[in-house]
Amino acid sequence: MPEQVKFKNRRKRLIIARSLQFRYVSVVLLAMLFVALLEGFIVYKTIWNELLAESRYSDWAPLLTSVMKKADLRIMFGLVGSIAVMLIISIYMSHKIAGPIYRIKKFMVEAAKGDLSFELRLRKGDELTDLVDEFNLMVKGLRSIISQDREKVGGIMREAEETLMIVNRATVTADEKKQTADHLKSLIVKLKDITGQFKV
Repeated sequence: MPEQVKFKNRRKRLIIARSLQFRYVSVVLLAMLFVALLEGFIVYKTIWNELLAESRYSDWAPLLTSVMKKADLRIMFGLVGSIAVMLIISIYMSHKIAGPIYRIKKFMVEAAKGDLSFELRLRKGDELTDLVDEFNLMVKGLRSIISQDREKVGGIMREAEETLMIVNRATVTADEKKQTADHLKSLIVKLKDITGQFKV
């Protein structure tokens, strides 16, 4: 049974992969700011300018100017509030992506060292679960191949020990030498077959 102890299922920090998360948050905030400014420009151009132009010489001009100033303040407060909310949401969402990436990187470091004894688990709600499932399947396949190869190596070692006992006897006939040589050739072929399915 694979170990699941190496990677604890808790993350206490929201900022895990700083550069990745800050790029993600920056893109989200810039996109939101662009949309907000574009919408603000459209509103000002189409509504306020038309109203002010039409009412410039009427009694409504002071009232419209006052309304426009209040609207400006509310739009600014709304924009600042929206940026704060989007900042929190984008950090939280980036955490859902950066956390799994951080774990996958640790997983790959351990796997590169040859430790395939564990299975990677993500927290509920994390992104990239499909990728993690594929990694776990890959590791499971590698464990299976390595296990089969170890069994083959164990069999070859037993045969090699038996062959060595024949060679170490005091008297070895010519027929036994030929059989031993043929047997060693077959062992070499079996050794070549081990991990032969890997492309390197």
